[in-house]
Amino acid sequence: MSIEAHLEQRRRAVESRVGPRRKLRLLAPGASSSGEALNVVVHDLSETGLLLQTSGQLSVGERIEVVLPHAGPTEADVVWASNEFFGCKFEKRISRATLSASQLLSGPQPVSAEDHGSPPADEPASEESFGTRLRRIRKQRGISLIGLARLVGVSKPTVWKWERDDVRPRQKSVQALAVALGASERELLFGETSAARRSADEHRGAAEGETVPLGELVQSCKQRIAEAAGTSSENVSITIQI
Repeated sequence: MSIEAHLEQRRRAVESRVGPRRKLRLLAPGASSSGEALNVVVHDLSETGLLLQTSGQLSVGERIEVVLPHAGPTEADVVWASNEFFGCKFEKRISRATLSASQLLSGPQPVSAEDHGSPPADEPASEESFGTRLRRIRKQRGISLIGLARLVGVSKPTVWKWERDDVRPRQKSVQALAVALGASERELLFGETSAARRSADEHRGAAEGETVPLGELVQSCKQRIAEAAGTSSENVSITIQI
């Protein structure tokens, strides 16, 4: 989701929470902000907070007033910042009715250079998506979103976009995720069920006397060795003497 909004310009430097609070107003689709306001995109909105993107500067600890439908000004604190992305937490949870009314203002999702990846490939509707699988494994390991971001060496919004399937991480990032989560690349990319099915298919083909291309056989062996050793297949070398 994405909601266009505008944020009042800061009139003087805000050094603490006692400084003047600025208002963030959500815009209806097609509406434009005034020249005295900063353009903002709300990428995520929940009952407890929101994720903002703006070229303007916000300070961690700064308090703003978010004007929400049916709720009026709702106070929120900036709790983390990463480049042009800012995470805000509401002082009090908003109601589901207010959340639903706000989400009706959602428009098309803009593309950002922060993606650090490529658009996600289409996946069968009946199977778990990469983002859902990544989020599930991360939670099973008891790792927070920002904790995983630090382990992989990317920003928190980047991991957030991976888990939403907005973008797909590059191969180098997949390798880093596998190491950080203590999982194999195959488990991340295909899931345990798919990995087991692929392995079973390979064994079945060999048992039935099917000829497997040498390149595929070598790559399959490298992948199995890498999984057993807890590393990536690129670190495994196989030499054939004839």
